[in-house]
Amino acid sequence: MRHVVGLILTVGLVAVGCTGNDSKSAGIEGGPCYPNNSCNFGLTCVSQLCVNLASLEDVLADVPATNDAARDSAGVPDLAQTDDLLPSDLQEKDGVDVDIGEDADPVDTFVDIGCTPQCAGKVCGSDGCGGSCGTCQAGLCSGGWWTQPIRCVSGQCGEGGASVSCDDGKACTTDTCDPANGCTNTVQANKCLIDGQCYGEGQTSPDSACMSCMSGKSTSSWTLCGSVGVCVQGSCCTPACAGKECGDDGCGGVCGTCKGSCLGSMWIQAGTCVSGQCEGGGASVSCDDGKACTTDVCDPVEGCVHRLVAGCARADR
Repeated sequence: MRHVVGLILTVGLVAVGCTGNDSKSAGIEGGPCYPNNSCNFGLTCVSQLCVNLASLEDVLADVPATNDAARDSAGVPDLAQTDDLLPSDLQEKDGVDVDIGEDADPVDTFVDIGCTPQCAGKVCGSDGCGGSCGTCQAGLCSGGWWTQPIRCVSGQCGEGGASVSCDDGKACTTDTCDPANGCTNTVQANKCLIDGQCYGEGQTSPDSACMSCMSGKSTSSWTLCGSVGVCVQGSCCTPACAGKECGDDGCGGVCGTCKGSCLGSMWIQAGTCVSGQCEGGGASVSCDDGKACTTDVCDPVEGCVHRLVAGCARADR
């Protein structure tokens, strides 16, 4: 069914009583639209009036275009004057007719008027008016295989279409297929896939007992001694420093050292580590050696340090 855009809209507006009745409440049929260009349920805002678009087809069926008397009695204006009755933004442009299908929305016919789709020689891609000239074959999943989508290149369907198996041959992965994105191989819980090989939780590396599979840390690389210990001569060792402030940590390191402190030019001597605790110490020692050719400094760990001043006479040392 082919109609001129202006006739369809005008017939609908006249038939439902929407020809400028500003006295009606906003949002109802025939009344003005709400400020946000919306209407009550089932109605559409057209040129600031709420219209029941579902009634347009019935109106047109009851008013034959060739029957002037019926048209006049229904209040439908002459086609030649239709443009003058429509808002300027909805009037026909350059005499362009719009073909309205049975399921078409009359208001939608005004979108892109004046834009001519450019699809000559194209089977896919943009038509230049916000639409499409066609699509190529989409990706497919079947029996663990993914058929890649055929891509549109310069308006033609070309690249793609190859089939790829989603089975990676790994017992520790779950293989899935997505038509758009292809194959995904997800490492299973409590498993690691390292250098192409599957390992269970806690299983050590064939190269070092200090490295093991800890899926909570990483599923693709080894974790060194559970990330909390240290590797000592090929074996993992956990430092034992609980309750200790100094001394051996049991893994070749120390839990800490006993340190002195400095108070001005005075050094408060450090204590001695005994069974993990710093004991003794606390004696104060002046770092001033009384020599004019030395610079006296205090270091909390080393104690008093005396540095020779360059160019100082030997007798003054």
